[in-house]
Amino acid sequence: MFIDKGEIKEILQLHLTVKVPAGMQSEDLARPVIEVSSFFDKEVVFEIYTFGEQIVVIPL
Repeated sequence: MFIDKGEIKEILQLHLTVKVPAGMQSEDLARPVIEVSSFFDKEVVFEIYTFGEQIVVIPL
């Protein structure tokens, strides 16, 4: 939940899935991905996953 000047501006929800992250092509790159989406319209706005030892946050 994002609150700005006392008003709720945005509510996000998390969903854990196993898939190929956005922007990757090969099926063998499937991995656990956290999808961050808008609570109201269910549109995915970010994906969070690991690549090697790095944590990657990709805006969609």
